Amino acid sequence: MSFSYINGDGLGDILSVTRDGQLETRLGSRTPGQPLRRLANQTQAAVQGFGGVFNPSQLQLHDMNGDGRSDLVVIQDDGSYTMSYGQAEGTLGEASDDKSREEQGAKVAYWPNLLAKQNEQKIVGIRQGAVHLELISLNEQGEVHAHPFESRRERDLIAYYKLGDGEDEMTGQPSRRNYFDVGGGPKSSRAGLAPILFYCKGSRHRVNPAISTVRALSVLRRARKMTRTP
Repeated sequence: MSFSYINGDGLGDILSVTRDGQLETRLGSRTPGQPLRRLANQTQAAVQGFGGVFNPSQLQLHDMNGDGRSDLVVIQDDGSYTMSYGQAEGTLGEASDDKSREEQGAKVAYWPNLLAKQNEQKIVGIRQGAVHLELISLNEQGEVHAHPFESRRERDLIAYYKLGDGEDEMTGQPSRRNYFDVGGGPKSSRAGLAPILFYCKGSRHRVNPAISTVRALSVLRRARKMTRTP
């Protein structure tokens, strides 16, 4: 059971989960003799997926979009999550996992950040971080972790590979930017990859890699030090 302001009217509301995984909402009321008004139960696959066994902290109520109404965040055991926005009438909107968004009339794939894992960290709550809202958790060692509610375009994610001085075939991932940290020796690249960036590490034996591919490479850059971008 959680107390919050789901419809944003300033009166406390109660959200609870029934034994069969349904969401039961009672809204605060100014009606004399009726301090709470019960709404029809709602169902969500993310909640019913727990099978009745979950930690109450895996259901968080917090204003995630700044509209003054509390929203429901359901955090799965593996750290994935769904979000349902509170509506003016007190119901919760359709759950979204933020794995795709509509942009300029097209559906674009996104990669949401994973939050706390149930068997590794205990969920404390949600706070406003420097940039994003963050889920705060605590592990068994007493370390505090902040997990940002952030999603990135899948095509903007970097696939990073570190190769040595041998003969290698660079397969990469077609849907992402591919960064290869390469040493000496022959390297071949498959066609159809997303933009490729090569970091050619210096060798004390002055052996430069021989890179071949059936399509033109976007960038070839020599660098002494590689800083990996997550």
